[in-house]
Amino acid sequence: MPRALPHLLLVPALVVGGCSHAQIDPAAERFARAGDFGKAAAIVQRQVSQDASDRDYMLTRLRLVSMGIAEGQPAMVDEAANQLFALLRTQGVNEDKAVATVVLNEGQRVWKGEPFEQAMAYATIAMQKAMLGEWDNARAASNASLFLLRDFSQAMGKDGSPEELAQFARSKAKNDESAADAILDNGYVVGRTDFALGYLLNAASNSALARDPEASDNLLAAEAARSSLAPVAARMRSPFNTLLVVEAGEGPQKISFGEDNTLTRYEPRTRSDERELQFIVRDANGNVLDQGSVPFATDVNAMARSHRWNDLQTVRNIKSALGSAMVLGGLVVASEAKDNEAKLAGALVAGLGLLMKAGSGADTRYAELLPQRVYVLPLQLSMPGTQVELAIAGESASATTLWGLGAPSLRGGAPRPMQLRVVRMPSTTGQRWRTALPIFASELTDQAGLRIPGDDLPFIFGGRCLRTPTPDAMERYHNAGNLLGLTHIDLENIYRAEGIALRVEDQRGIFAPHVVDGLDDGRASLVPPLGGTIGALRVFGREPRTFVGKSEEWQRAFDQVRDQKTAPTSEPGNRASVASDRK
Repeated sequence: MPRALPHLLLVPALVVGGCSHAQIDPAAERFARAGDFGKAAAIVQRQVSQDASDRDYMLTRLRLVSMGIAEGQPAMVDEAANQLFALLRTQGVNEDKAVATVVLNEGQRVWKGEPFEQAMAYATIAMQKAMLGEWDNARAASNASLFLLRDFSQAMGKDGSPEELAQFARSKAKNDESAADAILDNGYVVGRTDFALGYLLNAASNSALARDPEASDNLLAAEAARSSLAPVAARMRSPFNTLLVVEAGEGPQKISFGEDNTLTRYEPRTRSDERELQFIVRDANGNVLDQGSVPFATDVNAMARSHRWNDLQTVRNIKSALGSAMVLGGLVVASEAKDNEAKLAGALVAGLGLLMKAGSGADTRYAELLPQRVYVLPLQLSMPGTQVELAIAGESASATTLWGLGAPSLRGGAPRPMQLRVVRMPSTTGQRWRTALPIFASELTDQAGLRIPGDDLPFIFGGRCLRTPTPDAMERYHNAGNLLGLTHIDLENIYRAEGIALRVEDQRGIFAPHVVDGLDDGRASLVPPLGGTIGALRVFGREPRTFVGKSEEWQRAFDQVRDQKTAPTSEPGNRASVASDRK
């Protein structure tokens, strides 16, 4: 019987294995920092598995949806958003059930994230649906982000750090072995969330759906969660038809530490502060229509540090502490026991303690592409050609000028016109296109009343036009002496031969970068990002590389353009001729 102890203690070694997962490609993070969200989305798309049992099923989809809406392409990530929402809901990750069963052998389970990551995931889905004008679905997703929170600090009658809670659990376990079950299963209370961003998104959704009492309740809840949001709530109580959700900075990163690497913490990558978002709204003539500043609605760093938003970390700490106490107590019993039965009992307690510690191993997966802070800016827009200037106070490099915004139209069956745009501020600086007018033409610039010189030839042939092939577009080209003899159907076929999708439906649920960003795995898209997004600023405002086709159809058309010796209007930054690009 005494030999049972060492054999039993070997059991945990068999259940503690390495935890491999789909780490994000560093290139995707670099592109995200620089505002190249389309390229980032194309990269993270490659890791999206269709296997619902894949441990990173939700994490990869959250990455994709985050980058898709930042790019201004919510329709391209609609399938991923739906799948993410369905699994978040069906897995019951926020149900008030025994926490011990939620985190047992956590590293081997499908990633669900800490509660704050789950709330941000729901908010991301709500924003994606709102960008599509699906305000009923936006309301459902934002409402789901407002789940009750578990608070383990109530177990010891006061607030405390994860380490203090662990010490408390260890002291309780020394006197009462049943304390393990009591603390893990019942040592917490549930309470109302303080997720201000969720309340504001829910208020906007209800406002779009003409559910004014619910909108008012959510605004009151947002103010209760964060009193500084009173100016934002006041603007949302006045007429507004546009909601800018401005994301800035990089969210915290998760690391493991401590004994057996069982503890985790989130370390800031962008520091928290109280800087407000400054804004100026101008009409097409530069006249100021509105201006001011708003405080942030959510600080993700603060959420990551909160016990209420990070309770899985607390459970890990408690499990590790209880396991240590059980191992020590079991070994003492086994060593002091006078008979074999008592020795076995002590060995079993020690073995169970090691199993508990094994199950508390930290899962260091986290949502790498979350922002550090989120601002919510309600606006009332009425005229086309409106421009919105944004900047974070004291940070001149953050200056950004949005174009392509105007009064929204009724969409998705909502009784009131309303639009939402996500504006993800690049973390790196030096992007001149952030404050410049577009240099490429499309249906979007036409709607904004912007005229682009040299828009009488498609980009793929060296021109300045990114319009979808239509009879009107072909007439524009023909009037300039370009692409004579080709119809818009011929041009559509050339785009398809080059792997360039003309509609989101053509992409079959796969994200494709805009053609100005180059092809990814032989795919690209001509679908423009929504106006009023960083994606639109970059796609239409940055000088891209020359497009060189690979199909015979493209080569024949290019040779025709070259032989006709046509080119865009010469301007600073424009290419002098198409022929010179081929040299």
